[in-house]
Amino acid sequence: GNFPDHQITLLETFAAQGAIAIQNSRLFGELRGRDEELSQSLEFQAATAEILRLIRNSPAHLQTVFDAILECSTRLCGAKLGTLGLFDGEVFKYVAQRGGDPEFIARVVGRPIVPVPDSNLWRNVIDGQLVHVPDLALQRSQFRPPGSRHTFVDYGVRTLLSIPLLRNGKAIGTLVAYRMEVAPFTQKQIHVMTAFASQAVIAIGNARLFRDLQTRNAEVSEALGRQTATAEMLDVINSSPTDLQP
Repeated sequence: GNFPDHQITLLETFAAQGAIAIQNSRLFGELRGRDEELSQSLEFQAATAEILRLIRNSPAHLQTVFDAILECSTRLCGAKLGTLGLFDGEVFKYVAQRGGDPEFIARVVGRPIVPVPDSNLWRNVIDGQLVHVPDLALQRSQFRPPGSRHTFVDYGVRTLLSIPLLRNGKAIGTLVAYRMEVAPFTQKQIHVMTAFASQAVIAIGNARLFRDLQTRNAEVSEALGRQTATAEMLDVINSSPTDLQP
């Protein structure tokens, strides 16, 4: 038989309550997502401000800045392993690393590298391209020449994100985050890494300007010293033309 009216009304009431619960859950999820985004944004801004403070206050201490950039970028991107390296146009050398054990440092990042064609490093520093590899184990091109024993894959790295440090269109290094599991980086995380790579370029430029300024100041001081000494000698000669002893 048919349900009585009071039972139908009761079912309608529970159905409405179910819809309300679903809507509340959706709104709560959206609110929590916005809170997480806001928290991440504030953390990123705080880290950026700290890096810029280090660049401003310690222009000659690049290692401190490199370590801070690597720590902030990998932490905000959820990566436990990261490296920062510089490229002089011929040879690539790691200058900072985070999360690696002594074996990783000695076997993988402990020596200079000459980039080889078709490698990830070549695409970074020669072509100036961002490299994002979801699974290194499926990729033939690796960081070292064919036949080399110790690679990032050998160490267990699966996902890689490498951002070139670009200055005037040319790569002067890389900022890299690694994951030991297959977990591609999001667009937001790529944006964060790119921003920190730009800060590394700023730090390198500031350090160069600081060294140039110090050199110029030393040259100016030396020139002024010579001019002062010459002027003093001329004063002595003018004041004592017949007395050679002074």
